[in-house]
Amino acid sequence: MMTCKSCGYTSEDGVHSCEGFKLQNVMQKQVGGSHYKKHKIQPWDIIDEYELDFYEGNALKYLLRDKSETDAGKRKEDLEKCIHYIEKKLTEWDEHPKQSHIVYDNDGEID
Repeated sequence: MMTCKSCGYTSEDGVHSCEGFKLQNVMQKQVGGSHYKKHKIQPWDIIDEYELDFYEGNALKYLLRDKSETDAGKRKEDLEKCIHYIEKKLTEWDEHPKQSHIVYDNDGEID
């Protein structure tokens, strides 16, 4: 049984049409394990809040992987993946400095 935090509706079967309830269900779900779900803050919350791009977000995701569920070799691999995404971001930064360093407004002016 779940109660919608948006409108207060209680659902026996997890079905409810309120948009807030649908979002609540998505936030409680994790595909392939529980290594993110058990934490108060999910990586995608940080990614959204800081408007990280694909490479930055993936680096963060690998950095935040749960250390308790991984052996030392797996943790090292996660950190290597994190570094790899940062290296890709730095390469992008070097190749396209205006797009990576400066934030432009809708008129193309520096924000």
